[in-house]
Amino acid sequence: MSETTEPDPAPAAQPDPVRRWTYIVAGLLLALLAYNIAADRLAPITYQTTAETLVVPVTPQVSGEILSVPVTDNSRVTKGQLLARIDPTNYRIALESARASYGAAQQSVGAAAAAVDSARAVLTSRKAQLVEAQQDNDRTAKLLEVGYATRAKLEATMAKLASAEAGVVQAEAQLAGALQQLGPTGSANPQLRAAVAAVDSARANLEWTKVTAPVDGYISNLQIGHGSYAKAGTPLISLIDVSRAGLIGYFTENQIGNVRLGDRVLIALDMFPGKLFTGKVVGLGGGISTPNQSAPTGSLVQAPSSSWLSSSQRLPIRIAFDPSGQVPPGLRLGSQASVMVETGDAGFMKTLNRWVLTLRSYLSYVS
Repeated sequence: MSETTEPDPAPAAQPDPVRRWTYIVAGLLLALLAYNIAADRLAPITYQTTAETLVVPVTPQVSGEILSVPVTDNSRVTKGQLLARIDPTNYRIALESARASYGAAQQSVGAAAAAVDSARAVLTSRKAQLVEAQQDNDRTAKLLEVGYATRAKLEATMAKLASAEAGVVQAEAQLAGALQQLGPTGSANPQLRAAVAAVDSARANLEWTKVTAPVDGYISNLQIGHGSYAKAGTPLISLIDVSRAGLIGYFTENQIGNVRLGDRVLIALDMFPGKLFTGKVVGLGGGISTPNQSAPTGSLVQAPSSSWLSSSQRLPIRIAFDPSGQVPPGLRLGSQASVMVETGDAGFMKTLNRWVLTLRSYLSYVS
């Protein structure tokens, strides 16, 4: 009896490592895609953010040679601090001249008031003469009726009465002219008002020879010194107002669908690695410049270039630091930052993206 040999069992199939890693990589890519979609809609992040603020041109109100500039370029100044001093000589002389003119105006008004008083006295005297002439005329007329006066006497008293009446009219006219010359009394007098205005203007011009900072900020690109000429109405110094500094973040269109005014914002400034600041959305950009916006009137519409994968358009969102006015010390115009907006539906995405933003903040040490 022959022995039969049983075939060896087939070896167990070995798992394919390539397939396994393919599944792992595909899963990670799908998870990353899902994260990017959720993050862009619920807690969008942008790394294209710059600090923006007002650049205030300091413009002198008067012209003249600059005697001193007690500030240096890029120095920080406070509101009211002296930036430049203009030669005050001519303006000091103008103030003294205005004060002298005011004194002359007071004398003129005083003389006009005295003329009014004199005209009133003359009118009173003329009225008294008129009463006396009227009484003489009445007595003479009665005496003529009883034969104790002559017609010639009556005619003389009548002439005297007419002269007295004319004198009253003349005195009234003189009083009216004096009152017209004087004008309103007290501070309402136009001569005094003009003189006071001239003094105030001269005093203001003299004070304006001291050019001061209108806001807190930094001096930028200082290019004046002793001997330079300041021209009224022409900017003299540029002052960066950091007290109202904010940020403008540029987000892609698919990121801003859920962003609303007042949404909380986390801010990572490149100049403060590892530190996060808070802010809020205060403005949603209405648009950006397009080729047709700047095209000449009457030109044809310019069609944008097209491709299968076009680059994403970015729109601006204005961000303010919160609490209001709490601007990080040392922040400069143009400083770069990364920001994350926490929308109303952010949920756990805001926590996840906070870690991403924090990591990005620390990476600014080496960027």
